[in-house]
This record gives sequence, structure tokens and C-alpha cells, in this order.
Amino acid sequence: MASPFAAGQPTEADYNTIDLGDPVTSADVLRPVELGVEVTCPPETGTPSGSPARTSGPSSVPSEVQPASSRAAAISPGSDSRESASATVDTPPVTPTATDLAAKKNSNFKATLAGGVLGPQASTRVAAQHRADARTDGGPRPKQRSKILGYAAATVFAAIVIAYLVAQKPAVGTITGVVVDAQTGRVIPSATVEFDGKAAAVTNAAGLYMFGDIHSGSYRVKASAPGYQPQTGTVQTSAPQPAQLSFALAPLVESTLAPATQTTPAGADSAQVTSSTTTSPAYGGVDLTVDFEGYLVFVDGEIYGKNARKLKRLTAGEHRIVLQVDGYQDYSTTVTVKARGTSTVTIAKADLSPRIDPIKRSRGLFAEGKDYLDKGLWQPAIEAFDQAITFDSQNADALRYRGWASLKSGDTAKAAADFSRAAQLYDDTKRLMDAVTCAGYLIDLSPGDPGLWRTRGDYHLGLTEYAKAISDYERAIKLDKKSVENQMALGEAYFASGDFRRAAKEFDRARKMSGDPVKPYIRMILAYYRAGDNDELMKKYRDFTKVAPQDLLKQLQNDPEWLPVLQMIGPEERHKN
Repeated sequence: MASPFAAGQPTEADYNTIDLGDPVTSADVLRPVELGVEVTCPPETGTPSGSPARTSGPSSVPSEVQPASSRAAAISPGSDSRESASATVDTPPVTPTATDLAAKKNSNFKATLAGGVLGPQASTRVAAQHRADARTDGGPRPKQRSKILGYAAATVFAAIVIAYLVAQKPAVGTITGVVVDAQTGRVIPSATVEFDGKAAAVTNAAGLYMFGDIHSGSYRVKASAPGYQPQTGTVQTSAPQPAQLSFALAPLVESTLAPATQTTPAGADSAQVTSSTTTSPAYGGVDLTVDFEGYLVFVDGEIYGKNARKLKRLTAGEHRIVLQVDGYQDYSTTVTVKARGTSTVTIAKADLSPRIDPIKRSRGLFAEGKDYLDKGLWQPAIEAFDQAITFDSQNADALRYRGWASLKSGDTAKAAADFSRAAQLYDDTKRLMDAVTCAGYLIDLSPGDPGLWRTRGDYHLGLTEYAKAISDYERAIKLDKKSVENQMALGEAYFASGDFRRAAKEFDRARKMSGDPVKPYIRMILAYYRAGDNDELMKKYRDFTKVAPQDLLKQLQNDPEWLPVLQMIGPEERHKN
């Protein structure tokens, strides 16, 4: 039979112009596929003798996918493979016509779609079917095979992505809102908000509520509060985006009930029967006249609203109204509300007191006091420093300069107290130069006090000003020659300066003066060790072991500073003790 194509064999252009037939239906896409193997006898034409029998796709693929001349029995899951292998065809295969090729391409295209939905195994079978058919029809077509494989890969990837997305946890969002009074705009705390008839929340002090873990969809939300008509609304959510739904509840209408009607029992005196009248609470309001924005209003300790100007439904009587404004102290006032009346409260920005940073305020007052001090105005300066210290009791500069102003005004006792306190604060904050200055003021006031000289010597020692420290300690010793503390301080100053021999001598003097020579001994032995005087070290160590408690000697064995001394002494000398 002559080929329907001009060249006898179809070209790629001819193959692509074949009508694919009717569109694919859902039945075609979702048709179940069972695995099977089709075995055919060697074809009489189109296949070289001795070539292996080709395998086809699943037996359940529509018959138009396989040429009528090459269909054979499929191996079912429960059949014997040997019986299937011996099956023969009814009609030998013939050269395909153009109609056969069109039907084959249309069926392969449908099978490709089915493979994309059913999984990679079905797609692989379709590709294998196409390769076998291409060989039967006169040789392979690489480009067309690449297209089929591309379709299969794309559908497999799409199936994986869809499965991944389906496996993910659905996104959730939130629903938030505020519940307010429809007439006054005042927030309603403790209002009940019901979500979809299943869950409920209570608004906080600011009238806010929130529901979490909400999936996308449409929900009904209901808000209610005592004294208000309930309200229901619908909110559409699109997780994970938050949704908002607020409520403005209308107050219930108040009415005065008529006197209750009572029946007089037989024989009872009508005067003994009383009737009562129930009335609703009397309400009034307050108008706020405010010349600024950005404030919160609190009534009797509860938030009323932001930038509220009309406060309604307040019970008759006194109410405390507070305004909170950023940067200012809270403004508070008490107003009397009359039944069915409206009171007016006027608040100007000038009525608000700025919120003061005590540290900054203290520094400002200190600068003011120093300016008075420079002008010789001692009393105004003292008053300014007083206020500065009131705002910041740790303001050492204000204490120091107030002491100086008091000294100039003749109050030496107050001046000494301020200088002493300022020196202590300077020492605590490591401002030792200022501490030295205050100690100098104190020495000027009391030059015969050895403790002041020793204190200033300590400040000098902290500044590593060893010569000045030694000078102050020597002056303290001259004023109090029996002070072990002054003598030890002088020894420490020489030790810190590196003069260890002189330090050892000063510690030895302290040892002779002290009723408890243990500490002077330890410092003296360490000074001799640092000086490299082993003879004196051994001599003083033997004397030390005679007066030192045994538990102290054991403790010193673990002292890092004392270990070199023990190594210098040696184990033989240590064991004597």
C-alpha cells in the first residue's frame, strides 16, 4: 500500500500536522492503568528477522493506542507467563497508514496526560510505548521522543509540587477588634465576643479582643455586654493575613417602671400594703474643652477613650477624670456630674506640667547654682544646689559646690558634711581626682585630723601617686604615732612603689605596735621575699610560725601569693612546724 506521505516516510513537519482528535476528557485522564507486558511474534515486515519481540504499554490503554495489527494478549497478574509468551497474533502487522499514525499520536498524547496525574511510572510506560511504536513505524524520531520525555518530566514535577503543597500545614491568621459604646465612643471592657458560636473572648481594659489560629474563610462574630444591645457581624479571613472586626454597641433604652400593682388580701388593711417603684440610675455627662490632641481619658481609673471630648452615661455624683499626654505629667481633676445634666471641664496645654527627667533637672539646677556661685551670691547658690540634690541625691558635684557656698557663707559644719559626702561619692565612681580635692578642703578645715591625711593618702595611692601618698601617710603618723593603720598604710605605699626593703621595715614597726602581729608579719615576709633578702625571710618566717595559729599556716599553703615564699623556705623548714 502506498505511503500517504510525499516521501514515503513521514517527516517531522508531516507528523506535527496530524489532527490530535477530540480534547482530552477527565475520563481519559483519570482512567486507571494496570501494568502488563505484551509479547508479539516477530513481524513479517518492518522488523528484521531474529529481533526480539517488542513490549507494549498497559493492556488497559485504549485499543487505538496500539495498531489493530499488533495487539496481543496481555499478561494478567495471576496468569502464567509461559502461557502468555506462547500467544500468537491473529493478523500479521502491516505498514501503518496515516490514519493509524494520527490515532496513535492522539492516544499517546492522552496517555502522557494520564501518566502526569497517575505518577512517574505511567509516564515512563507512555514514553516506552512511543519508542516502540516509532521503531515499528520506520525508525526512531529523536525530537518527538524528547518532547514526550519533556512532557513526562514536567508532569512528574507538577505532581511532586502539588503533593508537597497539600502536605503542608494550612496557614492560620487572627481576628482582632475593639468594642465601643455607639453613642459615646467609649471603649467597653469585659464585653463578651463569641466566635462562630464555638469560642468566646472577653475584651481587655482597652476594649480589645483577639482570636488566634483562624483558617481562611467567612465567620460570624457576636459582641455583647451588660446594658447594651448585642451585635453580630461577619468577617472574611485570608490566612495568614490578620482580619479586623470592631463593634459599636447601642445602649439599652432606660425606662421608669410604673408602681407594681398588688392585690390586698381579704381582711388586710390596705395601709399595710406598700407599692414600690423601680427607677433606672440617673445619668449625666461631661464635656471636655481641650485645645490639643493625642491624649487618653480615664474615668475613675478606667480608660474611657482617646481624644474623647464628650463623656456620656456617667452616674450622678463625683468622678475623677485623668488625662495622659506623652511628655507631661498626668492631669487629674474631680468633677461632679448632675443627673440629666452636663458639666464642662476646660483643660489647656499650659495647664499640663512637663514630665521632668530628674537627672537632667538636677544638672540644670546645678548649672544655675554654679552661676550664682560665680557671682558671689552664696544663698541663691545654696538654694539652687538644694533643689539639684533633691532631684538627684547622687549628684556629687552639687554636694561639693553647695559645701563651697556654705563655706563662703560661714557655715563650716555644713560645708564639711557636704565635702565628706561628695568625696565618698567621687571615690565610689572612681573620680579620685575630685575625691582628692574634697579631701583637701576637709584638711583645710581640720588640719590636725590624722584620719583626713590618711584618707587623702588612699586617694593618691589609687591614682599611683606614690610620693604624695607617702607624704600624707607620714603626716598622719606624726599626728598619731600609735596608729597601726597609719603605719601599715605607709608600708603599703612603699610596697606599691617597689621599695620592698623600706616596706619591710615599716611593716616591722607596725608588727611591734600591733597587738595582733599576724598580718604585719605576713606583709613583712612578702616584702623580704620581693626584696630577695633570703636571710631575713627565713628569720622572720621562723618567728612568724611561733605566733601564727596552725589553721592559718594551713590556709596560707593554698594562697597563690604565699606559695613562692614556701618554695623559697623549702620543705624541710616547713615540716618543722
